[in-house]
Amino acid sequence: MAPLAEILLSHGCEVKGSDPVGNSFTQRLEKLGITIYNKQLAENLSGVSTVVYSSAIQDSNPELSAAKSNNLTVLHRSDLLKKLLSDRYAITVAGSHGKTSITALITHMLSELGVDPTAAVGGRMLNINSPARVGKGKIFVAESDESDGSFLKYEPQISVLSNIEADHLDFHKDLNGLSSSFLKYLKNTKEDGCSVVCWDDPLCREVSEQAGVNRLAYGLSLGCDVRAVNIRTENGWTEFTAVVERDQVPCKVNLIGQHNVLNCLAALAVARSLDLNIADAAKCLESYSGVARRQNLIYESKDLLIYDDYAHNPGKISACLKALKDNFKSHKLYAVFQQHRYSRLATTFKETCLAFHHADHVFNLPVYSAGEPVDDNYDLKTLTRSITEASKVSCTPINDINQAPVEILKNIQKPAIIITVGAGDVWTIGEKLKESLIENKDSQEKNDF
Repeated sequence: MAPLAEILLSHGCEVKGSDPVGNSFTQRLEKLGITIYNKQLAENLSGVSTVVYSSAIQDSNPELSAAKSNNLTVLHRSDLLKKLLSDRYAITVAGSHGKTSITALITHMLSELGVDPTAAVGGRMLNINSPARVGKGKIFVAESDESDGSFLKYEPQISVLSNIEADHLDFHKDLNGLSSSFLKYLKNTKEDGCSVVCWDDPLCREVSEQAGVNRLAYGLSLGCDVRAVNIRTENGWTEFTAVVERDQVPCKVNLIGQHNVLNCLAALAVARSLDLNIADAAKCLESYSGVARRQNLIYESKDLLIYDDYAHNPGKISACLKALKDNFKSHKLYAVFQQHRYSRLATTFKETCLAFHHADHVFNLPVYSAGEPVDDNYDLKTLTRSITEASKVSCTPINDINQAPVEILKNIQKPAIIITVGAGDVWTIGEKLKESLIENKDSQEKNDF
């Protein structure tokens, strides 16, 4: 919602919004001049002609209910995005994971190449400190969310598909239903357009072959139109050679992990589909700073690193842990995990419990319900025991998030990496750890003086 609000404001619209829980996005919007109410009330609609809502909003919501009762124009966020995309050259990015990073990489690359795109991203792009970019060019890059099926409304010129993994099965019912939705997504690509598909993912390959649309395949496999060879990582940077059809170009990015190499290849495949200079496009990736909460390094000392990652499904969790473990072989890896939603856990329980085998130890927090009713089948004790058994890793339950920083620091062996993992408020633990370590360092230096 935040990037759409920012884009509408740039179009000269008067924009207001509401959020009972303020965050960095609402704070930014307020600084831009957008009124944000901290309560959702019918009277907030005074002077409003159109109400835009997300799938997280129930029909009983006072604002949504009042909008319908008063015959205001009511749009799902996907309907608004469809309108914004309709008069632009649309590039949409979908997939079970990686879509935020790929959307941000494409946006950064096109910006550096002077294409001047508009973009709506599901996270804060660190290069511009915003989830939105407003450009004067014809291209609009948008993250395309499969969680509620609304991404099937779009008809992109270029459709990107990163991977397909069991998630959001409360909506899609099963993996076949999810795959069917991604197939429809690819089929919605304009006839003269192109689909950019990860060929390393078997389900992506399957639905792409069924879709019958023009295609560029990317991955590490032989036969891909865009692939990476000679991958090497050092000091948080990854270098590789991108083989783009007959071109071979060097790439260097301030990212680690095979999944991030694939994300870069997706961006380069988009560049190829737009007939942009591949060497220039690859060079642009070197200045990419990332997206907030995507494997962000938030604290660094000689023997301790603290990272934060939004990973909230099994594939994302496993990928970010593997990347850190492969890059820092001499460090113990401690994952601080907070499951996001009981409904997600119910449909991916086995896969989630198996996702931590790259960690040396897991600190497990209670499920972040995101407003869902508590499901006693997935209490802290049950989830902790199941992670231990499935991933073959020691796992400590921490019932109180406020006590987590103390418990963690008491039970780590340095040199160490701590990574907070999840889509809830687990990130606050990393910030508190950082604050505590800086305070202790300052206090020690004063005592030494």
